[in-house]
Amino acid sequence: MRMRVFVVFLFLFVWRSVAAVEQISVQLDWKHHASYGGIYAALAKGFYTDEGLDVTLKAGGPNVDWVAPVVSGESQLGIGSGEALLIHRSQGLPVKALAASFRRSPVVFFSLADFGIKHPSDFIGKKIRVAPNLKPALTAMLSRFDITPDQYETVVMASNLDLVLRGDVPIWGAYITGLTQSVMSNGHKVNLIFPDNYGVHSYARVIYSTEKFIAEKPEVVFRFLRATLKGWEWAVENSEKVGELVKRHNPAVDRVMQNQAMAASIPLVHTGENRIGSMSPKVWENIASTLELSGVLEKGIDPVDVYTLEFLRRIYGP
Repeated sequence: MRMRVFVVFLFLFVWRSVAAVEQISVQLDWKHHASYGGIYAALAKGFYTDEGLDVTLKAGGPNVDWVAPVVSGESQLGIGSGEALLIHRSQGLPVKALAASFRRSPVVFFSLADFGIKHPSDFIGKKIRVAPNLKPALTAMLSRFDITPDQYETVVMASNLDLVLRGDVPIWGAYITGLTQSVMSNGHKVNLIFPDNYGVHSYARVIYSTEKFIAEKPEVVFRFLRATLKGWEWAVENSEKVGELVKRHNPAVDRVMQNQAMAASIPLVHTGENRIGSMSPKVWENIASTLELSGVLEKGIDPVDVYTLEFLRRIYGP
């Protein structure tokens, strides 16, 4: 009789444990890359499991709509840029930022050292490769030196090392964790010009969800965020191990290159100000101003609607 009761109790315990596990799909805004290092770490180290979460990742890419799956509920959470989330919010999509993995913008404009381009004022009369999503940062940075768009030329080109080395375009806009890192790792000296150093601040790899999911499952959001931030802490402290974690999701990547990308991410994640993932209303206002200046965002949009500090305050305190 005792054995029968024990077996029933054990069955109920296991059943409740399994039933309590929450299935979570996370839509990334780019391909598997070290810039998601904290998420990979949270998966590998069991931080999500400890929070009762079964997390799966969906890779993004240049032709992937990374917002639609989250808005439709196909994915419960996503990763995106601060600029894109603010634009989508202004268009009526109910997205809301929860934390910023990159609290300093990864956007950089680089030039091979031989060109001698070291300051935004050197951009005058130059040809600049810039993707559409980086153009607001370029416009905002140069406007601070009263440089107008008619004083330089922008072109759209593939992110390609050979094109950089060919030298037809002296200035390239990119992420410090992407093409820029590739150029430097191949032994080429470059000059780096960060818009962030000139007052053009932004967030990237922002963790977000929808108002509906946040309202319906606030504890799940809280547990996911707590585990992810713990993962980022691990990734920052163990950057040389992140490359191997990325390869688990995409075997084609180069482990050493991914470790280098993670090392380049550390100053963006662990800025020395506040805690990992923290967000500031002033930065969101700066993002809105940058987008307004480029005509991408209508004037008067209140950025306060696109983010919440509720969960960060629960994790770190007020």
